[in-house]
Amino acid sequence: MRQIDFIFLASCFMVRCLYIRGLVLLGGVMKKNKIVVIVLGFLFIGSHLYGRRQIDITIEILQQDADALKKYVIEGIAPNIPRAKQAGKRVVKLVAGISYYAFDSIPWSFFADEQGMRDAFERVCNEVCASYIQAGKEKYKTTVQRCRPRLSRSRLGEFLHRHMIDTLNLNDEHKALLHKEPAKTDEFMQQGIISKDDYMYYNLLGLLIQYYLEKEFGKHY
Repeated sequence: MRQIDFIFLASCFMVRCLYIRGLVLLGGVMKKNKIVVIVLGFLFIGSHLYGRRQIDITIEILQQDADALKKYVIEGIAPNIPRAKQAGKRVVKLVAGISYYAFDSIPWSFFADEQGMRDAFERVCNEVCASYIQAGKEKYKTTVQRCRPRLSRSRLGEFLHRHMIDTLNLNDEHKALLHKEPAKTDEFMQQGIISKDDYMYYNLLGLLIQYYLEKEFGKHY
């Protein structure tokens, strides 16, 4: 073999080796950077979540917030419900991203009875109420919200319905049916299967869970 051919082949081999080594090093750098990005992302998310306001619900807190809670439910939410009902589930899903299940979970009869809402507020004054709201709030955070940075109207509405049904004094068959078909909840109340007092009371407590979750996470859906 001529000397020039040998030198040319040797040069090609060295270039190939350097190219492969470069790819290996680049891959290592990218892998390390990816790990760094993942770690930084985890730390950012973790610090963001653990920096949130934590509210422990007590009787004193409920008494202190009594006026704000009534305004939130009766003046803030209730007036919008008839418009949502008139628009229908398809429009509400398209405009606000509310799932059909969450839409069917809306307690229409609750919002149509302002005096019933005010009467239910009179029962929000003891340790049982505070414990129910606190437990429901924490259950949502650990089983549904988890590491998500924002609240979801759909997930929250679905959770509050199921949480209430699990609490009501119903047999397993009725609970299973209402889990599957939330729209039947108002029918059960009208038929007396669910007492109206319990219906008004637990729907109200669900909205108070929502109120304090919004306080902790910020009202950005």
